[in-house]
Amino acid sequence: MGARMNENVILLGAPRSGTSLLTSLLHNPPSFVCLSEPLQIDTLTEQANSPQEFVDGLMAFIAKTRSDILAGIPIDNRIDPKTGALAENYATRVEKGSEGWAMGSGFQWEAQALPIPYSGFHLLIKRNAPFVAVIEHLVKRDDVTVIGMLRDPVATILSWRSLDLPISHGHLHAAERVSAELRTLVEEPDLLVRQVKILNWIFGRVVTYLSETMIVCYEDLMECGENAVIPMGLTFPKPLSSLRSKNASQYYDHSESTHIVDTIRQYGSHIMSFQGGRYAPPS
Repeated sequence: MGARMNENVILLGAPRSGTSLLTSLLHNPPSFVCLSEPLQIDTLTEQANSPQEFVDGLMAFIAKTRSDILAGIPIDNRIDPKTGALAENYATRVEKGSEGWAMGSGFQWEAQALPIPYSGFHLLIKRNAPFVAVIEHLVKRDDVTVIGMLRDPVATILSWRSLDLPISHGHLHAAERVSAELRTLVEEPDLLVRQVKILNWIFGRVVTYLSETMIVCYEDLMECGENAVIPMGLTFPKPLSSLRSKNASQYYDHSESTHIVDTIRQYGSHIMSFQGGRYAPPS
């Protein structure tokens, strides 16, 4: 990886690790345009016969998207209906009386015409597990910069288990279509063990193929704001002083934390290798 950030940027990580938030923070047209999990990525995972074919399709999609933006063609994105900005969180909760908290959508698809940028603008595409599944192919390219994001593993799994998403049931369907290794992992019958194995797979691939300087830590971003370790060339168009961590969220069943830590110790070797780092579970 050279010292200069490419015009094309890939952001990947674990689901519920803060990648949607980071994408919304970086989105600053016309100089920095971010696409948050475009639907075309799922189409590519369905059509590709191999990881390399998926990457080839991804790069063709990036090239077409750049061309469309420069031509003034509106681009579909996940927009927060309350603010009109890029959505920070796809899943929101709505209080529902004695039934507790029900999940709602924190975004709507909207085609937006962006200010036409100069030809060398940065285009960031964010998608989590499918990009993790092909990370070794992405980092070999000289026309993209790959950035990863990780979050405390216990909080990540607690978030998974507090919602009704595919990963809440131990699946990452789009990535499973690309990765034979992941398809094997999801055969594990115990849900928590399966979730830990999936997160360990994500951690292992991110920390194997990306240097520390290319990994954003959710906790650092929450606590340090603009002073967090941010990969080269990334700047934020607005102050980050209002950011607050959701690791202690009221929606999480924190009584599960000890059991999650024990399961990580047994099945999460890649996570545990960071025992002295920010991402490690509590001792």
